[in-house]
Amino acid sequence: MSGYLVISPDKARELLATQAVTVLDLRDHRSYRAGHIEGALLLHDGLMQAIVKKNELDRPMLIYCYRGNKSKEQAELFWELGFKHVYSLDGGYTDWCRPRAAAS
Repeated sequence: MSGYLVISPDKARELLATQAVTVLDLRDHRSYRAGHIEGALLLHDGLMQAIVKKNELDRPMLIYCYRGNKSKEQAELFWELGFKHVYSLDGGYTDWCRPRAAAS
C-alpha cells in the first residue's frame, strides 16, 4: 500500500490555504511558464536532489502534472524516500484550472 494521498483540487486548495506546502510541477517548462499553481516549483533533477538533501520529511508536498497520472509515480517516489505527507493532485493542472461550481 502506498503512503501518498490523491486529493481533489478543492482539498489541495484547503491544504495550500492552511499549511506551508512544497508544490512541485512535473509538466514541461513551456507549460509551466504559461501557467502554474502559485508558488509551484518546476521539478528537475537538481531541484529533486536539493529537496532530498534538505530532508524536510514532515513538510507537506503537493505534486501535479497535466492530468494526475505521472504525479502519482513521483508521489510514490517521494513517499519511498521517507517524506511523510505527500499528495498527488487528482486530475492534475487540467482539473485545477476547471471552473469551480458555485457554492449553494
